[in-house]
Amino acid sequence: MLPPFAFLSFDLTSRSMGAKIIRISQILIDSKGQQHFSEHLFNNDGVAISEDVQEYLGLTESTLKNKPLLTSKTFDFKCAKNIVVWDGMVTKALLKNNGIIGYSPVINLHSLARYLEDVPKPISLKNFVLNNIPHKKIQLEILLRKPENKVKVLVDVYESLSQ
Repeated sequence: MLPPFAFLSFDLTSRSMGAKIIRISQILIDSKGQQHFSEHLFNNDGVAISEDVQEYLGLTESTLKNKPLLTSKTFDFKCAKNIVVWDGMVTKALLKNNGIIGYSPVINLHSLARYLEDVPKPISLKNFVLNNIPHKKIQLEILLRKPENKVKVLVDVYESLSQ
């Protein structure tokens, strides 16, 4: 039986929609509610990693040289009943641009969060956390300082939106 949720965050070679996914951070939530964190690195397949991304992520082309290419065989996008991400529209475009066509249904937290706004508009994950989860504001703000922790914050956002 598949776990109910896989929370995913992606790190990319650049801010471009044509970027390669070079790291996936994942938290699987099993049927008992237990969280299982994993991190997966992937080869950039010759796509240059921008300087700002290298500085922010601490990943270089040489770090990723011997890692596998991202495919449906090297990462299971159907490992849970639902994939939970911050921005489902961007996620779907990134998966398509990276050649991934089969994946579990996507829960788009950004779209759900926008309904809490007086005027629905794009919002950042950090702004949502700071404005809507005040009892964990400091803890989540500290987590967001490292890109690999973004996936941990998604779990809190999901729980906040579920209430």
